[in-house]
Amino acid sequence: MKSKFNVKIFIVIYFLFFVLTVGISYLRSGDVSFLGLTGFPLSSTSGFVVYACLTVTFLQKMKTRLAPKYILLAIWMGVGLLETIYRCVYPMNGHVSIPSTLLWWLGILCGYLYWKVARVWLKIVVVSLLFLFTLWMSYYGYSMWIHKLNFGTFTGKVDKVVSFDYSLFDETSRVIKLSQFRGKFVVLDFWHKTCGVCYSKMPAVESLYNCYKQNPDICIAGVYACKEGEDGQEGNSILKKEGYTYLNFSTCFSSNILKGFGIERFPTVVILNPDGNMIYLGNIEGAVKFVDFIFK
Repeated sequence: MKSKFNVKIFIVIYFLFFVLTVGISYLRSGDVSFLGLTGFPLSSTSGFVVYACLTVTFLQKMKTRLAPKYILLAIWMGVGLLETIYRCVYPMNGHVSIPSTLLWWLGILCGYLYWKVARVWLKIVVVSLLFLFTLWMSYYGYSMWIHKLNFGTFTGKVDKVVSFDYSLFDETSRVIKLSQFRGKFVVLDFWHKTCGVCYSKMPAVESLYNCYKQNPDICIAGVYACKEGEDGQEGNSILKKEGYTYLNFSTCFSSNILKGFGIERFPTVVILNPDGNMIYLGNIEGAVKFVDFIFK
């Protein structure tokens, strides 16, 4: 039997999902928050729920007027076309949206399986598992994905032998060797004055410092990276002006320590173990969890 194909219905379904995708994509802007989710995670969860529900609805209501395979194709095209355009226009941001796009498609798959599976208990199991996975991705998995894109690992945990004794400068411009901290865990927050995100993360660094400043087994400090011609001590002035009390060192962009530690963006937090080897490279949120795991 020839599959039913109605051009008008196909176009209507495609256009509807295209418009929905425009609206759901707006949630990626971060202007809206709900239940602790915002930006891409909120867009991912919303898209999963909306596409799953509408896929079931269209398959149930329109199957006599348009073959299910064409309904799914129209839905997929409506959701996928905007993503294709987005990746072409913003190729550098394409990787960021991969989890979001996959969860949208997972929503379509969820709707299809709910419609296709006959047994009620199996419907419940399938929908529950896929929805729980979506929630996990939205609340935890997406941040891990971003961490992977920014720092090369999902959690920040690394095991890198540091064979060179790198140097920093303290607030009096005195040379400080990292070997001077042997026997302690060392947390270093690398930042620069033009980095807006760096300033937003400073309260977390201050909080971590206040939590462990009486502990002799750990040193927590910032490292201000300055460009050629800039005053390395400007970082200390900035921190004092902002009201932060944690220790701050300085280095320059051309120094070996940035290249040796693999620091390509700011802010980046590095943790060294008592042997002076790197055990963490990532953001401050992960560093806090890492330190708490060690000392609590």
